Amino acid sequence: VKNIEEGTIFSLEETNGTGSTRMFSKDDPEDNGKVINGRFVLNYKCGNSTSRHFALYSISHWVKLEFWANQGDTVYVKGNGKILGNWEVRTNAPEQKEWDSIRKATAKEYEAYQQAWLDYEAYRQYRRNTEMSDAEWNSTKIVLAQKDTLRQKNHRLWLKSQLIAMKEL
Repeated sequence: VKNIEEGTIFSLEETNGTGSTRMFSKDDPEDNGKVINGRFVLNYKCGNSTSRHFALYSISHWVKLEFWANQGDTVYVKGNGKILGNWEVRTNAPEQKEWDSIRKATAKEYEAYQQAWLDYEAYRQYRRNTEMSDAEWNSTKIVLAQKDTLRQKNHRLWLKSQLIAMKEL
C-alpha cells in the first residue's frame, strides 16, 4: 500500500447484513494487520466453507474496503491513499467479480462519500483535541453539522448509484 502511515493497523470484519464480527483480537501477533514498509499481512482462518463478505478497515482512516473471499483464499489488496474503497482486491470468490463491477460503476460516488467521511472525522477529531473557548466550541458545531450533512448526502447518493448499477448490470 502507498501513502498509508507506517504502523497503521488494519482490522478485518465479517459482515452478514445485520452486523459484523471483528476477526482478530489482542491475542493475535502484534504485527497482524500492521503496515510495515508499505505492506501488511492480516491472518484469519475462516471456518466457513461458503464465500463470505468482509470489510477491511483501520480506525485511523474510518473508511473501509469491502470484498468477498472463500475459505482458504489468500486475498491480495493493492492501494494508494486513505480512500480504501477504491483499492484493488483479488480473491477467488465468484461474488467478488460482481462486487467489483458495482464498485467500478459507483467509484465516483463512493470516493466522494469516503472523502466526506474522512473530512467529517478529521474535523471531529480536531474539535476533540483542540482547546477552545465555549464560544469557539459552539461555532465549530455549525461546521461539524455541515460536514455531517454532506457526509450523509454523499452516502445516500452512493447507495442510490449502487441500486442503479445493480439494475443495469
